Amino acid sequence: MTIQPPEFGGKQVELIKQAAPKLARLAVVWEPLFPGFMAYYQHAQTAARALGITLISIEIAKPSDLEVAFARIRKEHPDGLAVWPSQAFAVQMPRVLEFAVQNRLPSIYPTRTFMGSGGLMSYGTDFNEIYSRIAAYVDRILKGAKPADLPVEQPTRYELVVNLREAKALGLTIPPALLLRADQVIE
Repeated sequence: MTIQPPEFGGKQVELIKQAAPKLARLAVVWEPLFPGFMAYYQHAQTAARALGITLISIEIAKPSDLEVAFARIRKEHPDGLAVWPSQAFAVQMPRVLEFAVQNRLPSIYPTRTFMGSGGLMSYGTDFNEIYSRIAAYVDRILKGAKPADLPVEQPTRYELVVNLREAKALGLTIPPALLLRADQVIE
């Protein structure tokens, strides 16, 4: 099972631009050594070019890089933030959320986990679907299927969560079309 397809990076750029139409510079916090993130970043670059957005790559390889990343984001003055967490700084996510709120950065995250703490929006895989599919794979293997014979699957359901409290705090009006697409709207 894969967690996110490479197009995920581009879709996040498109969604944050819809939520914050004046966005011209987007900082992307990511770990370049994390498998798959380079493809996400390439898709994000393609989407950004099409939308007239400059991407600012903020690379984090270890937890201690976070302070350097914050300093760089302050220096670069982006209009928004996309965060692709990895093991390098997953436990630091509350600090990332706090930083985004303090610096009034519209932010998008890959899971709904971050929406209760101030994130503007999240777009990512519906993990309930993933867990169900993994259970089905385990069942097939326990019944004798060879793992090498099973296809690699991508998720088919993604969740969009929009936090209207955060939008209001940022002075943003979320377009009705985006709200209609959301799986959850936090009011």
